[in-house]
Amino acid sequence: AMKEKRYIEVWELQRRLTLFHTTWTAPFLPHDGTKQWRWVTRTYTKHEWTQGTQEAVAKAEAPPLEAPAGWRAKSLGEEGSKGGWAVVDTPGCHEGGWQYAVDFYGSDSLWIGIPSMCLCRRRLWRCTFEPHSSSPDVGGRVAPQMPLRSAAVAARCDGGKEGGKAPAAAEAEAAAGVTGGGGGGCLPARPAALITLLEASEVPKLDLKEEVDKLFAEEWSSGCLVLDLLSASDVSEIEVAPWAAAPAATDGGAEGEAARCGTRQVSARLVVPPAPMAPKTTRATITYRVVAEEKASAVEKVTIEADFVLHDTPYCDCFHVHEQICLQAAPGGTVLAKKFGIVFSKKTFVQSMIESNTTAQQKKSADFLMDFLRRRAGGEAAVAAPASPSAGSKSSAAQSQSPLEAMKEKRYIEVWELQRRLTLFHTTWTAPFLPHDGTKQWRWVTRTYTKHEWTQGTQEAVAKAEAPPLEAPAGWRAKSLGEEGSKGGWAVVDTPGCHEGGWQYAVDFYGSDSLWIGIPSMCLCRRRLWRCTFEPHSSSPDVGGRVAPQMPLRSAAVAARCDGGKEGGKAPAAAEAEAAAGVTGGGGGGCLPARPAALITLLEASEVPKLDLKEEVDKLFAEEWSSGCLVLDLLSASDVSEIEVAPWAAAPAATDGGAEGEAARCGTRQVSARLVVPPAPMAPKTTRATITYRVVAEEKASAVEKVTIEADFVLHDTPYCDCFHVHEQICLQAAPGGTVLAKKFGIVFSKKTFVQSMIESNTTAQQKKSADFLMDFLRRRAGGEAAVAAPASPSAGSKSSAAQSQSPLEAMKEKRY
Repeated sequence: AMKEKRYIEVWELQRRLTLFHTTWTAPFLPHDGTKQWRWVTRTYTKHEWTQGTQEAVAKAEAPPLEAPAGWRAKSLGEEGSKGGWAVVDTPGCHEGGWQYAVDFYGSDSLWIGIPSMCLCRRRLWRCTFEPHSSSPDVGGRVAPQMPLRSAAVAARCDGGKEGGKAPAAAEAEAAAGVTGGGGGGCLPARPAALITLLEASEVPKLDLKEEVDKLFAEEWSSGCLVLDLLSASDVSEIEVAPWAAAPAATDGGAEGEAARCGTRQVSARLVVPPAPMAPKTTRATITYRVVAEEKASAVEKVTIEADFVLHDTPYCDCFHVHEQICLQAAPGGTVLAKKFGIVFSKKTFVQSMIESNTTAQQKKSADFLMDFLRRRAGGEAAVAAPASPSAGSKSSAAQSQSPLEAMKEKRYIEVWELQRRLTLFHTTWTAPFLPHDGTKQWRWVTRTYTKHEWTQGTQEAVAKAEAPPLEAPAGWRAKSLGEEGSKGGWAVVDTPGCHEGGWQYAVDFYGSDSLWIGIPSMCLCRRRLWRCTFEPHSSSPDVGGRVAPQMPLRSAAVAARCDGGKEGGKAPAAAEAEAAAGVTGGGGGGCLPARPAALITLLEASEVPKLDLKEEVDKLFAEEWSSGCLVLDLLSASDVSEIEVAPWAAAPAATDGGAEGEAARCGTRQVSARLVVPPAPMAPKTTRATITYRVVAEEKASAVEKVTIEADFVLHDTPYCDCFHVHEQICLQAAPGGTVLAKKFGIVFSKKTFVQSMIESNTTAQQKKSADFLMDFLRRRAGGEAAVAAPASPSAGSKSSAAQSQSPLEAMKEKRY
């Protein structure tokens, strides 16, 4: 019935021995982790369908994957295909379908089709599958044929005849189709010994009969003990497979003993405790075996065994965790016991660390289980397990707040101090000094290691400061702490696990909190957190309940030079308006971001349909920018997000030019936003930016003749963003039957950098694209159409995490590949 194609994709990874070799092998370095399997998923983890040992799999010349029962590979009959598998030509690939890179990057944009100077390569394989005629079907789903433990092994798992109940349980398991040869082809191996966490701990009375009925239901839903416990533990993306075989029951005979037994698998995403090199979450396959022992129709004991096999953590192919929870009826309550063990399938030098971390987490989970069952018995909802503290737990919106907004919300500002050790053999710590440290060389940085917006002074002076050299905007002042060790209101904050002085240590300046420790040995980098509480100053100028930033602006003389002197008699009026708006200064000192010496013309006298410049100007000079404002609509159409508009630096001013009827309006305001960054090595996908707009409208006889919008883009999160900013100039001029558009831009470098030519090249390419988009935007605006949003940059990161975490079978059914 299923005639359409269904196929699975798997990536083949290889690493070159050195740059001087031509031999490529399966990845072999210690930090390659699960990539050493060679045949992996899109996220570089071992594929769930992989068959064989790691050594055998790494030597295979074609994907060693075996589909679940009910599916078989469809023979392609093509030259080069292997057992139905064939290489897929990916964009920009080299011969053989290979893509090359310096390391195994996740982003597609970092892979190229040239092997020179690259140590890693990958290619994509695809195989089409078709349903097999003998496919067992459960509710429209192909049932996984899961090998289970033998009755003999199950009996050993229960510790032999304990109270006369284990044999009945073993008999029930045998009746449920759990067969095998002494554990061969069985559930994940059980540890030789279990560690007891809870023994004979009493909780309020649970209705074990009701719990068992829900546990053995065909579908697990809300109210099922296992499912509720997973949900309360912050486990997500829970997907329950059908029972491996229908749950079976046996009658123990004269003593009235009976038992029910069943086994089923659950795939889910678990939260990973903070640990070096570990992700925040991991996919996991959990195999549950539930045994209920009854006597005289009353449930006496319920045993839930769970084997947790992780898929995305370091060394996850070396071990799995076995848990055993036992609930036993007792007069007036329920007796709870919990044990666990770790099974290592192969040796690893981090075995002791895995054991230590797992034991610590199991102790926490035992306490949570006790609380969960007490609340369950009392009819209360379980309190969710607390999320692991991590930098990633903060929302991106909170991280992207401007310092002023953050201070107004929290009344304090935080800044990180960074230092680097000269070598491992030195005890001298200084401000970061290596070329790749970039903005970290400022020493006093934000949470994302970029220069703080309030930093005052040159980089050299700032790096030598012993306390944060930050200056709050007008209207705010630091609150004196009066504490020993505080400096101008600033004091060190003790972060989790810090060493003396509040320092945290790491091998490099990592973004994740979990990679920082409180031990300085063998670490080259350190950081600590400073905090200062601010209070409003009595002389604070207020604009609509907000403290207005006192933004220094360009002088009228500089503004006149920006407009090219007297052009059609309009520049002097504009300069006069700027002076009236409070734009003063000394020849540009203490002014807006510097303007480039020369501008590059992108559009010159390009005509677009007639725009109502009078209406556009009125909206541009409104107190609040809202939908319909030219600048705001252009930002929104360009995929710019988190837009926050500051008040006008001074109320927009107008001047009257006199006899000729010339007049001009001028105003300056800032916008903070998050921009999309074009794909580039080491660059993030988005960046925070501060955009300073200067709008000048020139009028004659009450009609708007010309509108000039200048914008200075200062980025905060991109590499070398402290070295340059981009200046744009858009000019709209009234013309008979239309509007004349001009656009220019320039780059201002505040300090030298060896990547200057690359920055110029990339910026020019992006500006050309934005000029084309601007033309289209204005044509549509003149015609009353909505602007088409700028296309997002193609990237591997555009896939949702939910899609990436789908099981291969579910992905194949949904996408057909």
